[in-house]
Amino acid sequence: MYDVFFLTQGEPNSESNLRRLQTKTPVKVVSNVKGYFNAHKACADQSSTEFFYVVDADAWIVDDFEFTHSPEEERVHVWRSINPLNNLRYGHGAVKLFPVSAFDRLEPPID
Repeated sequence: MYDVFFLTQGEPNSESNLRRLQTKTPVKVVSNVKGYFNAHKACADQSSTEFFYVVDADAWIVDDFEFTHSPEEERVHVWRSINPLNNLRYGHGAVKLFPVSAFDRLEPPID
């Protein structure tokens, strides 16, 4: 089992989405960190496992999703999500599984 982080900036429905996520798995909350890289790096710094999941606060986890993936490679894994406005499936806003070690090698973007 890998750590699961919930990233929030106070989005609408974030509280109900967090409560739903907590029914599926233990969750660590990271809030109000500016920038995607910095937020993901904050998760990596707090992770106690070699990989960690990231769930964005505006994501509603479907009933059959399970946080049980065991990666064979040290790479980022992205699940497709369903856009509720147009029903398209793609990776934007999806659940992600990151290797902690990736953040040892990456530099933050220059503003």
